[in-house]
Amino acid sequence: MGQPSEGIGLKREDMKSRILNYLEYLTDKDLQEISVEIYQIAKRRKDIEIKKQFNERRERDSSANQ
Repeated sequence: MGQPSEGIGLKREDMKSRILNYLEYLTDKDLQEISVEIYQIAKRRKDIEIKKQFNERRERDSSANQ
C-alpha cells in the first residue's frame, strides 16, 4: 500500500500516525510553532510548484515562437 519514505524507512501512513500520536502530549505553544512551520513548508512547496509551472509555460511559449 504505502511505499517507504526515502532515508526513514517508514511508510507515510506510519509517519503520519506517529506525528498525530505525539501531538496530544504537546503544549499549545508547541502546537502553534508546529502549525507555523507546516504552513511555511506548504507555502514553500506551493511557490516552487508555481515557479515550475511558470517556467514550463515560458519554455512552451518560447518554443512555439521559434
